[in-house]
Amino acid sequence: MTRHTNTARVAVGAAALVWLAVGACSFGPQADTSSFYVLTSLDEMKGESLGMTGSSLGIGIGPVGFPHYLNRNGLVTRVSDNQVDISDVERWAEPLPESVTETLGENLSVLLGTERIYAYPWHSSDPLDYTVEMYVYRFERDTLGVVRFMSRWTLRDAESGNELVRRETTLEEPAGSAETSASVEAQSRVLAALSREIADAILRQPRQEPSPSG
Repeated sequence: MTRHTNTARVAVGAAALVWLAVGACSFGPQADTSSFYVLTSLDEMKGESLGMTGSSLGIGIGPVGFPHYLNRNGLVTRVSDNQVDISDVERWAEPLPESVTETLGENLSVLLGTERIYAYPWHSSDPLDYTVEMYVYRFERDTLGVVRFMSRWTLRDAESGNELVRRETTLEEPAGSAETSASVEAQSRVLAALSREIADAILRQPRQEPSPSG
């Protein structure tokens, strides 16, 4: 074995050790830089009611459907008509469909003055007057921070299942800032506006008065 061969082997071994050390640093535990966001209800925003208190209305919320590109943890930014960016570090603290359902329920509770709000799937024994079904087509910010929302929702009589209102709602809300927290606040304001529209549709329904006893 020549001296040059030994020298070459030592050099290769040293390089391998350096590579392993670098690899250990690269593949070792990394700091989590994720930020987590939640939607805000009207109550948390010190929102208004529609003048009702102590209402006995029973409202079922759901099912609320979402396209797959929105039904994920990462916040979505629409870059163009045909392109979206899904963040790896800016995340929802809970699945977006569940968060939207909960926020709508909390908003309708404030607006209608009732605590009888039930998320789908509810029990057959839950006393419901109306149900609200929804499919959300869009609910994301663009690169300027403007939130755009598109949905189709249906109000039904809970007892008969008859359709009372079917509506397409399109809303737009500027965040006023490039900060992600500002765009999430704008999304909360969008849901507040949608909730007011749904609450108004419910209040416009004729209510049957109970028959006098005896």
